[in-house]
Amino acid sequence: MTPILVELAADHRSEVPAVLATIIRVSGHSYRKEGAAMLIYASGRRIGSLSPGCLEEDLHARVEDVLESGFPVMVSYNLRSEEDVIWGETVGCGGEVTVLVEAARGGLLRLLREADRRMQFEQTIALSRRWGGSRIDYKLVDEDGLVVDGVLVDAPNITDTEQREGSLICVWPPKPRLILFGDGQDAAAIAKIAVDIGFRVVIADWRERDMEGESGRYRANLSTNVAFVMGTPQELIDKLQLGIKDYLIVCSHHLRHDREMLSRAIPLGLRYIGLLGSRSRTAQLLEGLDRRANVYAPMGLPISAEGPQEIAVSAAAQLIAVRAAAQHAMQTSKEEAKPG
Repeated sequence: MTPILVELAADHRSEVPAVLATIIRVSGHSYRKEGAAMLIYASGRRIGSLSPGCLEEDLHARVEDVLESGFPVMVSYNLRSEEDVIWGETVGCGGEVTVLVEAARGGLLRLLREADRRMQFEQTIALSRRWGGSRIDYKLVDEDGLVVDGVLVDAPNITDTEQREGSLICVWPPKPRLILFGDGQDAAAIAKIAVDIGFRVVIADWRERDMEGESGRYRANLSTNVAFVMGTPQELIDKLQLGIKDYLIVCSHHLRHDREMLSRAIPLGLRYIGLLGSRSRTAQLLEGLDRRANVYAPMGLPISAEGPQEIAVSAAAQLIAVRAAAQHAMQTSKEEAKPG
């Protein structure tokens, strides 16, 4: 859901000629689970997916009607083997899926943009949908269970479906923060992907750069969600208040400053510290320092990456893996803490 929220939050002033398609019910096997969503533009552009390609064309065919009427619709798909003749080649999904298709505008768009804003500020947020009586009641609920906003939308078309009454709650955890120490081509490439996969990104450097120069060219293609901070390593740590939930990539290509940042960051127990560079260079950077399990040197998955874009893909894959492991550990801890 994060890439969709990033897209919808990109321009707070405009409506979006798109619909939000969300799985609200699954029976049997499904490619995606309840709560999975995708954004479908009238132009055919899509963000996210609900299936390996079984549903998307049919959903796109409904976009114009939903945008024109403004009314949400529910569509049920039976993808069990006997239906393969309808959907073409053998699909193999083997289940039934019900999708809620909503115009991404008005009150719903406001709630989604507010959800993205709160996730940027390290808040867990939930979107509750409850439908029945030809309406859908949306509520945005914070981590304390308080309703922060809501909207009631007419939905006369859902009275003719099997899902005449029901509810769905989607919970979105806060976006973790990634600090890139070093303002250059590598940092820009990583930042671009990191925003798309749900990180709050800060590029930090001790050098003041001319926006018309090399650094400015790299920055030109970055999302407005990327922040820039200037200062020495200690000043940056103080300004940003680095903590145990933060992710740090050291990539300034300046040995002394990179080593200083490492020496100050390692004792903080950050969730992730990645070092950009060869094995020999990262070994030199870490010489005499406390090498801990959260330090990845060199950073990224071993895919023989070449150039900024491939390095960014390698780094992003590792960030996803570390984040998923942290979320799993947190969920396991919560389950174990529940009274038996």
